[in-house]
Amino acid sequence: MVGRPLEAIGISEIPNFRRTLKDMSRHGLPRIGERWTVLYVEKGSVERDASSVALFQGDTATPLPVSNLAALLLGPGTSISQAAVRRVLDSGCCLLWTGEQGVRLYGFAGPMNSTSLLEAQVRAWADPQRRFQIAEQMYRRRFGEESSVNSIPELLAAEGRAMRAAYQNLAELYGIEWWGRDTDRDWQDQDPPNRALSAAATCLYGVSAAAISTAGLCPGLGFLHSGDPRSLVFDVADLYRLEYADVAWSVLASGAANLESSVRRALRDAFFEAKQIERTLRDLSGLFGAYP
Repeated sequence: MVGRPLEAIGISEIPNFRRTLKDMSRHGLPRIGERWTVLYVEKGSVERDASSVALFQGDTATPLPVSNLAALLLGPGTSISQAAVRRVLDSGCCLLWTGEQGVRLYGFAGPMNSTSLLEAQVRAWADPQRRFQIAEQMYRRRFGEESSVNSIPELLAAEGRAMRAAYQNLAELYGIEWWGRDTDRDWQDQDPPNRALSAAATCLYGVSAAAISTAGLCPGLGFLHSGDPRSLVFDVADLYRLEYADVAWSVLASGAANLESSVRRALRDAFFEAKQIERTLRDLSGLFGAYP
């Protein structure tokens, strides 16, 4: 079997990053090293290979650095063996099943960790008043102002209005023709601004899912979002959505070729600069107040 570098199969946006999981904190949560990123693959079979995993395509095998990743995104035409799933999760890497070019998130799996923060999440989620307070706090962190509403449905409506205005302002900043967010169409039918946002969103879901899994939280117990097994993933990703929408549209405005791949590379660099996993864990800690 012939091995190939990542560049040869169209996933060159991921360098050989090194991740370290250092000593556990006093609450059982790992301290995450600086170098976390995501990797998207498609049209192949992910299987156990020696002590790690590899992407098999015909007669070639490309090693995948799962011990260096926050999340491995599996696109269309990709299968994965049970042994590979076990190895990926044992490495502390999340698995995400996505649409073409990493657009759309269909499901994910992550390793199991401490339950200390999970207990705080469940207590807060089960208390209607505390649940609304956390949802309101998320809104305030995103938009820098109080929502002036009194219920989750009203907060969702306020969030929708604020996001539409924010996208319009960002579109004007970059000179982008913008007709509104559209996630209902298939990837190939979306316009470039929506494709850029969708590619960025899936990467953001990946690192958010990785942080949620690392913290040992339940992804289905969201505070603003509900009724979906990924509700908390959406809540957490929303905290940073506008920040990384800015990155995505700066790539679009630059006229970069291979839009989705270019957006993923830009997001990778932005995640690295922001230490996004560590940042998300700190923010989750602040929301639930379980540990300093």
